[in-house]
Amino acid sequence: QRKAIMARKKQWRDSSEFSDDEDFEIFRSENESRRRLNAYKIKRLKHNHPESKHVSFGREYFSTKAWRRLGSYFAHNDHVECMSLRGCNLNDDNMSVFFEEVAAARNNRSQKTKVLTLYGNSFGSGGMRSLVPFLKKSFCLASLNVSGNNIGTEGFWWLLNGLDGGSLEKLNLRHCGLANI
Repeated sequence: QRKAIMARKKQWRDSSEFSDDEDFEIFRSENESRRRLNAYKIKRLKHNHPESKHVSFGREYFSTKAWRRLGSYFAHNDHVECMSLRGCNLNDDNMSVFFEEVAAARNNRSQKTKVLTLYGNSFGSGGMRSLVPFLKKSFCLASLNVSGNNIGTEGFWWLLNGLDGGSLEKLNLRHCGLANI
């Protein structure tokens, strides 16, 4: 049993083509303590650590390259049950990059995610369109929060398209520009 645990730990360390030092630079933050915390979270997510069940980033302004890499790490993690990206300036382009990586993964493991929070970002209908492939494959998703994003009527249509036949129990659409629905 000990050998199995050691082999699993080695797998966590060796599971990525990118170095942890490179990630430290890509996911940089102005605040040093926040930067170290982000590096810790990214490392656990990337190496498929069992304690990466709840992953949360707030008020981060990652580059497109960082969003692409985060999407890849999310897609290859077996353990994430709750992913929160609150107020991270996630616009239509970065949503597209993030969820393209999630959808492109051959062994997409993110389908086990139960809660996805995208509250208070800056995406609209284009961001909702890029979320559709994830929603169609996420049979465990019970809660989705896209409040505080101006998705409008078109974004709402994309959302409904993605949720068709899913297991969603809770949906938060507050302040999404849906006054006419």
